[in-house]
Amino acid sequence: MGFSVYFVSANGRYLVNGDVIELETGSKIGGSGLDAKRKRMIDTVSENDMVVYPATDEKKTAISIFTDTTCPYCRKLHEQIPELSRAGIDVRYLAFPRAGGQSQVATDMASIWCADDKQAAMTASKEGRKVKPAQCDDPVAEQYQLGVEMQIRGTPAIILENGAIIAGYVPADALILQALEAAK
Repeated sequence: MGFSVYFVSANGRYLVNGDVIELETGSKIGGSGLDAKRKRMIDTVSENDMVVYPATDEKKTAISIFTDTTCPYCRKLHEQIPELSRAGIDVRYLAFPRAGGQSQVATDMASIWCADDKQAAMTASKEGRKVKPAQCDDPVAEQYQLGVEMQIRGTPAIILENGAIIAGYVPADALILQALEAAK
């Protein structure tokens, strides 16, 4: 059944596919099965297989971002890493080349994951500079497939610590509030 969570009424007559949201407060009824599933899936990825920008102050939470180095909104979000870091947020990148796992972008992203300094290579790429080609046993195809399984449709796709997803760019101040709230 793929990436789905189902709720069934007590009498077995009704089935709801996805989250049930209480409209007055916007809260999810019964927690969020999709968020929990997304969190479990992200937790299977080792930080060694991510490009990580650690918090510069005391770590309060982490966000995982499916990114594409050619995505303009991913680039804009990347510029905000210093703010996120100072707020105690680890930024952890996963590869999601929007053109697919066998694309030139995927090959270019593999060079980032294979670079001696992954952070410098990621920053260079996000700034539109070429990254030195490199090969290794990289996780780009696996991470792309994970994103497909999680029904990621675009980048950036920001996964908060509780598994909630923010689809698209969010300014740093709003992202910090959401990330810290999700960590509670």
